[in-house]
Amino acid sequence: MKSFLHKYGFWILAMSIVAYVVYRKWPHDIAVADIQIYNNQNQIENLYISGDSALLVHFFASWCGPCMKELPEWSDHLQELRAAGFQVICITDDSPNIVESFQDRMPQLPIARTESLNGLKVFSIPMTYLYDGKGNQKDRIAGPIDWANPQIVFELKNKLKNE
Repeated sequence: MKSFLHKYGFWILAMSIVAYVVYRKWPHDIAVADIQIYNNQNQIENLYISGDSALLVHFFASWCGPCMKELPEWSDHLQELRAAGFQVICITDDSPNIVESFQDRMPQLPIARTESLNGLKVFSIPMTYLYDGKGNQKDRIAGPIDWANPQIVFELKNKLKNE
């Protein structure tokens, strides 16, 4: 009679690897205090929420097609989001030159750079996190969002109330 590990060892190892890969790719909760961005002096600082307004944190990358389609939409609807009480920040781990290029093309859009999206456990982009005024994560939206949809701000505000 074969031992348990000899008989099932391969399958245990295979399932462990699959579980690890799925865990690494699964979106994780991120506390606002854990998000670090570079400031204007190129020093790392923690992201914070000012006042009682909600915060939308949008993670993107320059090589991501859906992200590049979405950034101008963010820019077009930024005033509407701010009027509804949302602070907005778009965060990437692209190089400083790429971030500067974005800031030149869309100066109204708050774009910041972080050291590593993987370090924040953001393994899929675009990814948007919604936080209430106290910093509690209320929602995580994987994939692109249709910012031209007039209901989107209403739906985001409802997520703040219903959670």
